[in-house]
Amino acid sequence: MTKSEVVALVEVGESFQGKDLSNLNLQGADLSGAEFACVNLTGANLENANLSGANLNGAILRKANLRGACLRQAYIVGADLREANFENAILDEAFLSGAHLQATCFRRASLKNTMIGCPEFELSDLFGELVDFTDADLENAVFGEVTLRGVNLLRANLKHTYLYEADLLETVVEKEQLEQAITKQAVQ
Repeated sequence: MTKSEVVALVEVGESFQGKDLSNLNLQGADLSGAEFACVNLTGANLENANLSGANLNGAILRKANLRGACLRQAYIVGADLREANFENAILDEAFLSGAHLQATCFRRASLKNTMIGCPEFELSDLFGELVDFTDADLENAVFGEVTLRGVNLLRANLKHTYLYEADLLETVVEKEQLEQAITKQAVQ
């Protein structure tokens, strides 16, 4: 399937559920509202693509390039995001509950008002890459009851970020950053 075929089918509301679109170049494509539930997008190039309001529930986005992509209000529940790159992406008001994160890059991404829910954070090995939120904007984001194992939050904006139920013991974060977040320590 080609980029233009995918864009044309998205425009008419076609569902791609269960399809294999791995390694497809969809750079800069307007895929807003796309039905990509359970779609294999492994290694796909979605750089600067518009996926606003897209349904990516259960999708496999392993090693996908989503740099600069717009995923505002996208549903990414239970998706495999291992080694995906969301650098400079916009995920404001998105739903990432239950996503599988390992060496996933969210550097400088905007995740304002995003429901991160209870994702699975995993290190590939003892010296594996962290899930990287360096310089990300997580203002008003909500993390559910989760252990943030192997997560880098350095210089991330955590203003009003809900971390009350999160275990931060294995998280790279500066104490000062947590002062504006909602944590158990802040409530006590």
